[in-house]
Amino acid sequence: MGLRWIWVVGLMMLIRPAIAHHIIGGVLYYDNAGTDANGNHRYIIHLRLYRGCEPVDNNHADLDSFAHLTIYDNDNPGKYYMLLDVPMNKRDFRNDQHVDPCIVNPPTPCYQIGYYDAVVSLPVNDKGYTVVYQRCCRNDLIVNAYLPRNGATYFVQLPGRETGAIGDNSPRFDREEAILICANGKFSYDYSAVDPDGDSLSYSFAPAYDETSTGDVAPVVASPPPYTMLPYVAPYSPAFPMGSQVTIDPKTGIISGIAPPAGTYVIAVQVNEYRNGKLIGFIFKDFHLDVTNCHRIVTASIPTAFNKCESFTIPFTNNSTPGRTYLWDFGDGSTSTAYIPTHTYADTGTYVVKLKVDPGSACGDSASSVARVYPVLKPRFSFSGQCTSAPTQFTDLSTSTSGAINYWRWDFGTGDTSALANPQYQFKQANTYPVVLTVGNDKGCMNADTQQVLIYQAPPISLTPDTDLCYRDTIALPASTLTPGSFSWTPVYNLLNPLSSAPLSYARKDTTYYVRFTDANGCWNVDSIRVRVRDSIQVMAAPDTTICTGDPVNLSAVSDGRYVFTWEIPPGQIIAHQQDTSYVPAASSPFVIHARLQSCTAQDTMQVRLVNYPVHAPFREFSICSGDSATLTAANGVYYAWNPASNVDQPNQPVTTAHPADTTLYVVSKIDTLGCPKPTFDSIQVDVIPPVKVFAGNDTLITLGESFMLHGTSNVPGTYTWSPADGLSDVHVPNPIASGTRDITYTLKVSTPVGCYGVDSIRVRYLKGPAIYVPTAFTPNGDGHNDVLRPFPVGIVKLDYFRVYNRWGELVFETSQYLQGWDGYYKGKPADPGGYVWVVKGEDERGRTVLKKGVAVLIR
Repeated sequence: MGLRWIWVVGLMMLIRPAIAHHIIGGVLYYDNAGTDANGNHRYIIHLRLYRGCEPVDNNHADLDSFAHLTIYDNDNPGKYYMLLDVPMNKRDFRNDQHVDPCIVNPPTPCYQIGYYDAVVSLPVNDKGYTVVYQRCCRNDLIVNAYLPRNGATYFVQLPGRETGAIGDNSPRFDREEAILICANGKFSYDYSAVDPDGDSLSYSFAPAYDETSTGDVAPVVASPPPYTMLPYVAPYSPAFPMGSQVTIDPKTGIISGIAPPAGTYVIAVQVNEYRNGKLIGFIFKDFHLDVTNCHRIVTASIPTAFNKCESFTIPFTNNSTPGRTYLWDFGDGSTSTAYIPTHTYADTGTYVVKLKVDPGSACGDSASSVARVYPVLKPRFSFSGQCTSAPTQFTDLSTSTSGAINYWRWDFGTGDTSALANPQYQFKQANTYPVVLTVGNDKGCMNADTQQVLIYQAPPISLTPDTDLCYRDTIALPASTLTPGSFSWTPVYNLLNPLSSAPLSYARKDTTYYVRFTDANGCWNVDSIRVRVRDSIQVMAAPDTTICTGDPVNLSAVSDGRYVFTWEIPPGQIIAHQQDTSYVPAASSPFVIHARLQSCTAQDTMQVRLVNYPVHAPFREFSICSGDSATLTAANGVYYAWNPASNVDQPNQPVTTAHPADTTLYVVSKIDTLGCPKPTFDSIQVDVIPPVKVFAGNDTLITLGESFMLHGTSNVPGTYTWSPADGLSDVHVPNPIASGTRDITYTLKVSTPVGCYGVDSIRVRYLKGPAIYVPTAFTPNGDGHNDVLRPFPVGIVKLDYFRVYNRWGELVFETSQYLQGWDGYYKGKPADPGGYVWVVKGEDERGRTVLKKGVAVLIR
């Protein structure tokens, strides 16, 4: 039959979708649509694609407007029969608007569904047809599988004659619900399907399939079957896509259990369709389930069984939310409200245990378990043979007093297991393995014993290092091991007890002894020890030395073997039992080292001489004036070094001159030639008095016949001296009263206790007053001399104003502040040279107005 192409819609196959992560699941199924006029069978093919609700962007593509389906004739494998371009006819959203109110801060799960439907007519054949859809790309946040091609394959098989079900309607999943699954919490998800024909359905987890095309994002021609499943990441697998604690009910399709850690998990569920007991077809749906880090306010969680059967008393484990109220029902009429109760049963039996957490709350939870009380089941085992060259025999020694042991599970710590009662197992590598034996009895009890099993290539033995022997003595040669066995020493030359673990050697010449150890299973190992026979021994102390008093001396010696050493200060003061040690002597003395090998001995002496450090001088401190130099002196040394040396004239001399700019601590190191090689450090601090700044006051005008107070200041405390003394009330105070009758210049000198001083002066002019004096000219050129035109009041207590006008009568300056003046600028620019009229008004001490006018010349 020729190839067919059905154009469901025009040339939309030419649209190349962008690569982006968006597919989170899909499913194909079909409905019977009868036959056409040519006798071909007609089917309605349904494709459902799922994506998240993320906005469409460079990383999240939208659902395609068209889906490319490929139909393969199973009677002619490998060649496609028909290609379909199927438009999306509907888009639907699913989100959980009814999130459990007992979940803390729950996210709202959401996904979209794209609906694609096409009608095809196909001739009836024997093996039916395979309809397949392939697309890139899956959500790349999946944690339970690798994504080698990062794509998905969805397919369904249409029935042929061999199924006897031509005209069948396939099952279909009808539970399109968005659910919230919390990490490590209990959950239940209805993944069930319905069958329009009423056929029997069974459910199982199945593989999710990778996209196997040659790199197309949305291949027009999908790959032929069979298809490659995604590689799963351990411990997950197609049968346990969410771990061993999550299962699917084969009858109902309900997925339930304890959720794995947070992440995105791809799961696939296959529905097998049976008619009259015969498998006639299947469909599968894969979907990405998001497990989030949410949790219920209250969770009840206990082990599924308490079946160790160790006694009638059972300590119950509670993994529920702590800090709540609890109600235990132990199944024998007894209850408890303890968080972790212990209960003693009166008789053997199997009891249903129930726990309610916060039973009176709307968010309460419950859990149930089984307690098996059939004491005592005691697991125990032994093992023999620990060599990798032969199997290890494991023997069950477990006992059960209330039932017959009928279950064994050995875990050898390598991933291998056994269900035999007394298995043999050969380990491939030497190591220590945690071997676990789990046993169960016909009462349902189960308990485990764990032992660390040492496996070796050869039994380990341990010998002392090669050793020395005094020629007239005997020495033990101890060997040790962790396993039972026998020892055999060779040669037996001068050897007592050669079959023991610690024979005695009295060799008279250098000899290498070999020990062979054989364990109880015939596994053996060999090691050796060399005995060097000495007729004398030698030890030599370090050369005599001189040290500084109070310092430790390093006592060391060299020898021709490993001996017992003792350091001694004669006579008889033992100070150490090491070959090398450190000691702080109180005085010069000899130090003797003794070496001993059994009855062979030797000794040597090291003389230690103590010399005092150079004599230390006490801390000194003195002051200098800023800019002066300081003389530094040191003594009781031969070699000197002053630090800091940058401002010292001769930093290696005992007496030198320093020029510090600021207060400085000088440290001199000094070494003498008496034998102590270490320096002594002396310190001298030079305090530099900062420059003495003195201000006698601004030059001033005083009304003749009136007194005036001077105000002298300084930046450092000191002695004040005014000169000359004419007209001053006191020449040694900062603020004397001046009562002169003539113009005079006073000089103020301020001296510190160490002789530093500063000087300033003030010019005092006596004028007849009251009056206000204004200069006739000024030069505002910025040289600091006569730059400002200002009034000088004498006997004036208030200045009403000082105003300056230009030749056009414009006011260019005005002030009422004492000693303020005009700087020669008008409107931000230098004023023109020339004459300027000024007016000044003030008030004298008697309240009389003083008004004066004049002209001042601005000179540039």
